[in-house]
Amino acid sequence: MRTIILSCIVVTFVACSTADEKMRRRDTEKLFYDLIGDSDSYKIGVFNTIQQGFEAVRDHSNVSNHLHELLRREDTGRKLLIILQNVNLEKIGEYADSGHVYCWLQVILSQPEVINNMTYTDIMNYICIQLQCQNTLKILSESGKNDYPHSLMSIFFGLGNVMLKYEFEPFIRLLEMNQDCRELMISGGMVRNETIVFLFNECIYKFINEIKNEEDIFCSNIDMFYLF
Repeated sequence: MRTIILSCIVVTFVACSTADEKMRRRDTEKLFYDLIGDSDSYKIGVFNTIQQGFEAVRDHSNVSNHLHELLRREDTGRKLLIILQNVNLEKIGEYADSGHVYCWLQVILSQPEVINNMTYTDIMNYICIQLQCQNTLKILSESGKNDYPHSLMSIFFGLGNVMLKYEFEPFIRLLEMNQDCRELMISGGMVRNETIVFLFNECIYKFINEIKNEEDIFCSNIDMFYLF
């Protein structure tokens, strides 16, 4: 009997090891789609905030290993930015699946583990794409097509983590002085009002001017002042 039990344990261990090895060899983009295709990934939307849903799926779900693997990889930011760049925000309300993809792209890209693995070029691309997303969401909100400014939650959480990565002093001071901004960064909380939008955008605009190289042509198609 003992031999049978030990054999079962060994077989289970080998099967798990094989599955983990297969996952580690999986292309990052395919691994992302494996994650969001699992039914457990839809639990992200049943919590008060997307960040709370993310943490629940990360720690207690069938795809926890997938998510931890994505957070660990150095190319996750770059690969997911390419996907995000091709999401049509105007169609999200029409197709539930596209909203699910967008939600997961935003929440994974906003995590400090992913941002800390980004290169300077990745970071600048990330900021530019997020400002474009914010710009589009603001325009769509004028016709009632999204819950602005609440729809900026993961965007600002990610941009905040970018500024924390660089220990940007004006943003650190903002967190010390403003409770709503501090709560957003501690727990991925709500973007409660336009004041938070203004304060975050003011900081990110200063941040861009401080870190960008002189030769960078940054977000030339965005009217930065429209975001304030």
